[in-house]
Amino acid sequence: MPLIVGPTDDKLPRVSPDGLWLAYVSNEAGREEVYVRSLAPGGGRVAVSSSGGGEPLWSRDGRRLFYREDRKLMVADIGLTPRIAVGARRVLFDRPFETDAFHPNYDVFPDGSGFVMVRTNDESRRLVVELNWVATLRRRLGGAK
Repeated sequence: MPLIVGPTDDKLPRVSPDGLWLAYVSNEAGREEVYVRSLAPGGGRVAVSSSGGGEPLWSRDGRRLFYREDRKLMVADIGLTPRIAVGARRVLFDRPFETDAFHPNYDVFPDGSGFVMVRTNDESRRLVVELNWVATLRRRLGGAK
């Protein structure tokens, strides 16, 4: 059953932990923003981000939604009952972390105590081609076969 139908580019769907809500990214406002909508037929939706946004991830308890806004990792408090409401939005940190158009490049620790993220370091980007890698692996393992 299609949930979102229209001419916009909608992507990065993330279902809430309780299975009732969908966070996603859409360009319907002219730039990519994060939205949350009900998975129930005819359910409403609300914009979470307001200055551009992407890579949404739910907290494990479903009360917060994390998302990227350029270099910033943002968090929005989400109220889900009796209907969806976005509370305070705040910057958690602003650093150059790797972004991706197709999936979040970070995750939240299960207990909510931290994040794991892919750090951008343009100086260390390089392509390494290892020829005869089996011989190199054997040498590194002390001659093991």
